[in-house]
Amino acid sequence: MNFDDEDNSTINSSPIMNGESAETLTTNDINNNQSRIRTNNETNSITQTQATTRPRLIIEPLDTNLVGSRMMTRMKEVSLDALMCEDKVQEMNLNRNYIDVQLIRLITPEQKDHRASIYNIRRRNGGNNNSNQQVHFSRLLLCRLHPEKNQNEHTRLLYLMEAKNSNNVLFERNLEYRDDGTISIGSFFRILAPLPIVNSMRNDIPLVKTQLPIVAMKRPVTLTSTPISLQIPENMSMAFVLNGQTLHLNRTVPLQTTCSGMLCDRQRISEWSGNRRCGCYSMFQYRSNLALEHSICIDTQIGRISHQDFSSLKFDLLYLKSHIPANIKVSALRTSDEFWDIEDTIEKVLKFINGNGGFTVVGWYKRGEIKDRSLTDAPNVDSDNMNIGAGKVNYHIVQLYPTNQTILDPKSTLGKGLDELKYDVSRIRRV
Repeated sequence: MNFDDEDNSTINSSPIMNGESAETLTTNDINNNQSRIRTNNETNSITQTQATTRPRLIIEPLDTNLVGSRMMTRMKEVSLDALMCEDKVQEMNLNRNYIDVQLIRLITPEQKDHRASIYNIRRRNGGNNNSNQQVHFSRLLLCRLHPEKNQNEHTRLLYLMEAKNSNNVLFERNLEYRDDGTISIGSFFRILAPLPIVNSMRNDIPLVKTQLPIVAMKRPVTLTSTPISLQIPENMSMAFVLNGQTLHLNRTVPLQTTCSGMLCDRQRISEWSGNRRCGCYSMFQYRSNLALEHSICIDTQIGRISHQDFSSLKFDLLYLKSHIPANIKVSALRTSDEFWDIEDTIEKVLKFINGNGGFTVVGWYKRGEIKDRSLTDAPNVDSDNMNIGAGKVNYHIVQLYPTNQTILDPKSTLGKGLDELKYDVSRIRRV
């Protein structure tokens, strides 16, 4: 599907003479033509301005062999609402639909209990989502929608549940991407031929299923900003994308983990350091299991938001020339000269990126529930009816990178400037 042709279809200038010579035109004809020209020029100017200011969202597959293939050209984007509507599902060709998403979280079950509760989707023709069932799963992939047509949907989330008989071939086409870090938290991929949606997780996040492998996609040059809304109801999760943000960082600490994989991006360490696993499929002895955890914050249109335990292998490569070697122990980074050198480098890199367009920040947020204390001792009040929205909203940042993509081009002036600031990990001494 070529959206460029669609966008440019209205930018056409009308012929001035409509096939007539200037000598045969009357004064009224000339005045009418001039008026029509002014109107067309104004319309074209508005259209061109919209085309210039609207970010391009079309993304291409990482596998260049798929560019222009029937898999890419014969399929069309489908909305979650359409997949939840029985009438619309019956009218569509399910084989030719796709959904573009960004992976923002990996969730694994506790080792003693591999079950999760799923609910029936509300439907117009009856039924409700009060009934639930317990299902066994191995991973949950929380994703942010990235549609081309309806950019208002960019705050919506969906789940892909990997289980024995559900989404069990997701990475079949991209096994090397899955294990080498090409696909990890923050990556984009296309869900091919999604099935009708019949279940959701708690908080009404729909569960999407497909019987085909996903297709790894390139990250768009520009992401549409989706501001944070404080009007979010209780027990609801939404995504956000903020461009041009100034990033503040006031703490860095090296940590040893149980992961030497890449898929989890070494994020949310505190969640899987106990009874859970990180979500990676493969571990490698030649990769380090160390992580650098940061306390970060950004100033947004709704105030300052913070993330106290942010870690990311992708973020590390903004200030390190390469990943920390596998033979380096965490003791080599605790209050050593090398650690202070890395901390100095982080300050310089943040100043450099903040001063050249700032950061694009991707994440999600949720307003929880609290018990209404005034109803705690009230008679005849069901405990489920005591819950009200919490005043605090919890924010989770999952990706940070320069809004100005030129900084990531090693051949550009800014790219060379960033590379000169990065710390060479070969300088870290073994302890």
